[in-house]
Amino acid sequence: MSWSSLSIDRALLNSMEGETLSDYSSQSDIGLTDNDDDRLALSKRTLRLDILGLSQNSINKGGYTDDSYMSALVVADEYDLLKDLVAYQFLSLLFQDSSINSRGRGSEKHQYYYFLYTNTLKPTVNVLLGKLTPMQSPNRIRLVGYFG
Repeated sequence: MSWSSLSIDRALLNSMEGETLSDYSSQSDIGLTDNDDDRLALSKRTLRLDILGLSQNSINKGGYTDDSYMSALVVADEYDLLKDLVAYQFLSLLFQDSSINSRGRGSEKHQYYYFLYTNTLKPTVNVLLGKLTPMQSPNRIRLVGYFG
């Protein structure tokens, strides 16, 4: 599975948000609003940039290119942690939208999902990074010479 195939669906969003999204339907892949595909692309792009920013040293040391690194993370993600992060970012952007926001607690929900995204990003990257390469500190040897 590659990074480009990472996606979320309506069932995942319904499991997170439940009845709030029941009134929305469209012909997009996710089926909430007409610009879901753009919102999903923005969510994935934001997540990609955040992950690459957090783990730049690991990419350089591991010999990965950006694309191969992101695909390796998707393969290592056995618990769908990246899907959850994309969903958090997607819902944050959805509730930031003025048409959704006018129905009530959109601002609070935007802040809630943004909080979930920012607070689970770094631990998720650390978990997945640990699955790619073992985290080992370099062996340090201190040579002490005796000249006497």
